[in-house]
Amino acid sequence: MKEIKDMIDSIPEECNRTNGIGLWCYAKVQLPFNVLEIIIVPEKLGGTKIGEVQCVSAKTPIGSALVGKKTGEEFSFNGTTGRILSTA
Repeated sequence: MKEIKDMIDSIPEECNRTNGIGLWCYAKVQLPFNVLEIIIVPEKLGGTKIGEVQCVSAKTPIGSALVGKKTGEEFSFNGTTGRILSTA
């Protein structure tokens, strides 16, 4: 129970735009052949899809590449480059 409470307590009111993407932030990203909608989640919560939004662990290659980035910035993971279209 404590682990679940800690995860809930870590959900911010809104994504911190000053420090870039972090846990529980939404990002819409452009990859070479598609657009993804992602929420960065703690380890062990990734892999779930809610509607069109993919939950991605901050520990995955794409998750770690996005952490700290801001709208308009490019990121790279596994030899793929993308651009952040928007965050929330």
